[in-house]
Amino acid sequence: MKEKVLDLYLKGYRINKICKLLNISYQMVIDILDEYVKSGRLAISHNGHYKEVKNGKLILKSEGYGFIHVDGEDNDYYVPYGCNNGALDGDDVAFYSFSDGRKLKNAEVVKVIQRSKLDVIGTIIHKKRKNNVKAYVLTKYEYPLHLIKLDDINDYEDDTVVKARINYLPNQITAKVTKIVGKTDDDGIEITKIAESYGFYSEFSEETIKELEKVPDEVEPRDLKGRTDFTDKTIITIDGDDAKDFDDAISLDILKNGNYLLGVYIADVSNYVCPNTSLNEDAIKRGTSVYLADRVIPMLPFKLSNGLCSLNEGVVRLVMACQMEINDLGEIVDYKISEGFIKSRHRMTYNNVNKILNDDQEMCNKYSDIVLMLNNMNKLAHILRKKRHDAGGLDFEIDEYKISLDEHHEPNGISLRVRDEAEKLIEDFMLEANNCVASFFTKLNYPCMYRIHEKPDQEKLRDVLKIISKLGVKIKLPKNDIHSKLIQKALEDLDDNPLKPVINQMLLRTMMKAKYSTVNVGHYGLCIDDYCHFTSPIRRYPDLMVHRLLKELVLHPTNFDASYQYYSENLEGIAIMNSNSERKAIDCERDVDNMLMTWYMSKHIDEHYDGIVVSILSFGMFVMLENGVEGLVSLRNMDDYFTYDEAHQKLISASRTFSLGDKVRVVVIDAVRETSKIDLMLEEDYGDDSYGEYLYK
Repeated sequence: MKEKVLDLYLKGYRINKICKLLNISYQMVIDILDEYVKSGRLAISHNGHYKEVKNGKLILKSEGYGFIHVDGEDNDYYVPYGCNNGALDGDDVAFYSFSDGRKLKNAEVVKVIQRSKLDVIGTIIHKKRKNNVKAYVLTKYEYPLHLIKLDDINDYEDDTVVKARINYLPNQITAKVTKIVGKTDDDGIEITKIAESYGFYSEFSEETIKELEKVPDEVEPRDLKGRTDFTDKTIITIDGDDAKDFDDAISLDILKNGNYLLGVYIADVSNYVCPNTSLNEDAIKRGTSVYLADRVIPMLPFKLSNGLCSLNEGVVRLVMACQMEINDLGEIVDYKISEGFIKSRHRMTYNNVNKILNDDQEMCNKYSDIVLMLNNMNKLAHILRKKRHDAGGLDFEIDEYKISLDEHHEPNGISLRVRDEAEKLIEDFMLEANNCVASFFTKLNYPCMYRIHEKPDQEKLRDVLKIISKLGVKIKLPKNDIHSKLIQKALEDLDDNPLKPVINQMLLRTMMKAKYSTVNVGHYGLCIDDYCHFTSPIRRYPDLMVHRLLKELVLHPTNFDASYQYYSENLEGIAIMNSNSERKAIDCERDVDNMLMTWYMSKHIDEHYDGIVVSILSFGMFVMLENGVEGLVSLRNMDDYFTYDEAHQKLISASRTFSLGDKVRVVVIDAVRETSKIDLMLEEDYGDDSYGEYLYK
């Protein structure tokens, strides 16, 4: 009876109607609904109505309003100012929806289910309160935890940067210092603060340090037994100029039948990082190495990442090898996955390989023993790339930028990262090895941690493609699901269209996030049925896990049944952890880059730049400058009264219209690195009286 009452009420039946349908009294219905209020299934709104309670994650903005995201629902809920009921950004909350807003349903938080922030990073300051001096932690990134009272002073000096554990009390929030991070004038402290706020730190546990004492400095002869000896092969590494750890190496031979024999050799980290060790616990907690502008926060200790596991030139190293025979159509006709050991002939850089591929005679003479192999590698890479392209694989050409720092870790330049033939070659070969290993697991029907990329939400993708078609790109939408080939063609049709970077971004935002899972649904973006991460175990835990699966289930199945059962039951949980770690690392790296770009632009206030309109919203438009920096031209800083045409992505006034892809000339008027916000003004509006009001209000 109770469930029937709840079901009818949630379907929109009035209480009187429920009474008639179920032949019960009005009071009984009220009593039942009140019980559901006590159990948390319902809540009583501010106007006295019973409302269904849902759970979601709160995203709170600095202005006080926010949004609640519910997994599995397409649209978020809007939380007006004052309706967060003490919940903070990132908290898991129970809430109810109380009305439909302009675009989203309004919602009010009922209670906090779980706090997202247990720790904050901030600076110690002291303030005089009622004849007493009290210590506070001043935070910059967590709203509204801007100023938190410390439970005790403990002689902390002003300008000390600390990590503090939050204590959520009924009527106030306090904190206790758990770690001194540094001083506000320390070199690189701004980056350190962001890394610490995400829980990334360089120190390893004491237990891991002790375990490292037992790890040898070089490969021991006993570890070579039973492995394939690849030391007579011409094997090389190709990485960036500043790379310090090398977890992949390659070789290529031309077989008598004309096929290619591609060898991909990956550092055998799993030989040293074993289950039930502190090394493994530290690695799985980190999940990934984090690459920030002035440092790498490694997943593994230096002794392993840059030493024993790194495929350094001229030294013996243990590897997991994937050798693939590939025909001239790019098809793998045979392969072998094995344990081995190598001795890299050359530590090659992308720059030097690109010079060789461009027939630089000085570089060709220096590396004469591998010139032919490198040119054959490039031919194979183009074959593999064409095969992936013909299948519908997507390649979003999103420019990436590198921020250079001075000796004090302050930004002094921004440059475009070049992705030339050598970079693409390595990417193509690693993709092929990852695909090969994943297909091997699929054929065996063994547990595997796949790298999956689900189909995008078709409605959202259609909406974006309709907008793109209005921008002049010819797109014929199918009635059924949209294949990646249609997106690929739309990108290719752009050519030198000034809208290309804008449309790339718009389409990329419709894509689902790639993640790890034991359920293989394929990779939409690559248009591959089977894909995993196998090639970077020094910096990614999933690759280490795939190596472990190969050993325990295929190469050395000494206790196959137990291993099969363990991974069948536990691998999905590890996959979820790894996906979360990856997302956190990406967010951290993005926040550091945004902060540094804003810091850099703060040194260029009042300077003029060319830019392109990349996003138009109801409150203004975002403009990307030539150096990759994005800033906001707010409506409040634009002459004229503008209306927002959402359907055509335009801002329209009586005298001017702005559209996506428009080239504009702007002036930097503000850049605040604490909030990573950059304000721009159109050059044609710069100097107007409204700008003076903006500055001095």
